[in-house]
Amino acid sequence: REVTSAASFAAQLRLARQMVNAMAASYAGHQAIQAWLKAPARTPAQKKAVRALDRGSRGHPGFAGLNIQLKAFLEDVESADAAPTPAMEAAGRRYQSQLKTLQAAWAQLQAGHTP
Repeated sequence: REVTSAASFAAQLRLARQMVNAMAASYAGHQAIQAWLKAPARTPAQKKAVRALDRGSRGHPGFAGLNIQLKAFLEDVESADAAPTPAMEAAGRRYQSQLKTLQAAWAQLQAGHTP
């Protein structure tokens, strides 16, 4: 019988919490975009840019796609019953970086800077 250390479970919990927080933030971004799109007086160019940010593109998920990826990754993290591997830690950092990039792009679009 294999025994998992408390430190391993603590590391797993830390990464899982980071992903849960990222999921909440990506969902909030998606919801904010949906509300923004419903407001009147949006130009077609603005709507196109904002929809692209939510939907993403090949290799670059938007808020909605990132949320789906985070859910799948969280399931992997939680099912391991072990400390995250270096690859899992790297993936967690990559997802957080993608989220920060999306949040920054959304802030730019809200400020009126359409790409």
